[in-house]
Amino acid sequence: MPVITFRAPVQHASVGQLRRRIPNELATLEVELTDDERFAVCICLTELVTNAITHGYRGEGGNESAELTVSVTVDRDSGRLRLAAFDPGRDLPVERDGGLYELNGRGLALIRAYASALGWESVFGPVGERVGQQVWCELEIESLTGRATATQAQAQPEQRLDVGLQIAVMDAVSAVRAARPRIGVGSLRDRPRALAGTDTAA
Repeated sequence: MPVITFRAPVQHASVGQLRRRIPNELATLEVELTDDERFAVCICLTELVTNAITHGYRGEGGNESAELTVSVTVDRDSGRLRLAAFDPGRDLPVERDGGLYELNGRGLALIRAYASALGWESVFGPVGERVGQQVWCELEIESLTGRATATQAQAQPEQRLDVGLQIAVMDAVSAVRAARPRIGVGSLRDRPRALAGTDTAA
């Protein structure tokens, strides 16, 4: 299965850069995304990377020596695309319900709304020490299994303007997140809901 690995600085500005790079790299592997699939990939990628920065790296945001690591796996047999973001955090990821007036806390719920599967796995170092975790999600991609229909293909041009606008809005939101003060509203540990994952060494 082809795996693409991306590295970027631990900065919120990296979110938009990765959103632009990953669909382009997928195109080189002949993975064609419909507009809806591209939007879903961008949403999931945004939340995975934002959560890694906010909860996994914490005080390392803006540290030029730290790097984000995002991997994209193309599984043509299952017709799925897996997105995974590594972070060195000690706290295991949990899903919670963001309150009506809270600014944060809905990332994993958003991913679950678009993805077919969501989970995490611990990452271990060369001598078996736990060095962090990968939070991942999987999305079903029609072009990987050859199920795209002519009807869906004809419908795409009518959707492109709206999807392009939505992605532009996400870029604007990322810029706002990067610029606003960190007020610490919300925590992955509030109202915990277990997220499927594994914490055992291979």
